[in-house]
Amino acid sequence: MTSDFAVRSRIGKLATALKAFSPRLGYTEILQHGRLVKYRVHTKVLGDRDIPIQPGRESAAREQLLKELENLARYYKPSLLLADTKPLPAWLAADARAFCDHPSLGLHRFGKQITIRGTGEGGRAEEHLTREQLIQGSTTSLDTFRYLPLDKALYKGDVQYRAAMGWNFSMYYYIEKQGVPPSRAGEQLSGLQRELVQKIMLELAIPGTNEKARAAGDAAAGALEAVMHIIHRR
Repeated sequence: MTSDFAVRSRIGKLATALKAFSPRLGYTEILQHGRLVKYRVHTKVLGDRDIPIQPGRESAAREQLLKELENLARYYKPSLLLADTKPLPAWLAADARAFCDHPSLGLHRFGKQITIRGTGEGGRAEEHLTREQLIQGSTTSLDTFRYLPLDKALYKGDVQYRAAMGWNFSMYYYIEKQGVPPSRAGEQLSGLQRELVQKIMLELAIPGTNEKARAAGDAAAGALEAVMHIIHRR
């Protein structure tokens, strides 16, 4: 059962957001002799709708008011019904931002078209067309993701570039092939990357390791750490 505090809080947030969308939306409190007697919901299209407040039934009236405001949001701005989340990232493309105002379920692609390349099962080279930004819509949230840049000039050397492209290919597999939500896919892959870095460093600590192999391992580990730093800044 939703607490009365949560209902009040949700009413306040929805009313403020609806009013910002259109001054003709939201609700007002109607007083008689200094007592709150009803809520008047402003729907803009269907006119005003009153919700009487009976003594001892104030909580029920607030719950009804919340339902009315949710119906308004569902009609005018469905994104308001999403659970409270962090602000949308600044890098979202214009079409992605427009989608967030009226979201729908499932995986959606935005931004410029890119080609994800990598090695699939059996060592086969694969190429997949997609777009640089993804949004996974659910009934409670919007999960955003963008692939790391494909421009090799943005990376410090071949090893870092290959690590970034490997990240992209793995995230494509998780998100676009397996349907894993982007944030969960990132957490899974980040964990695997950290394990790989630790494994490399552990193996390099074995006595008798070839110096050339050690240098290559250090470079690979450094590249993976650099890529992880890029990812977490995004």
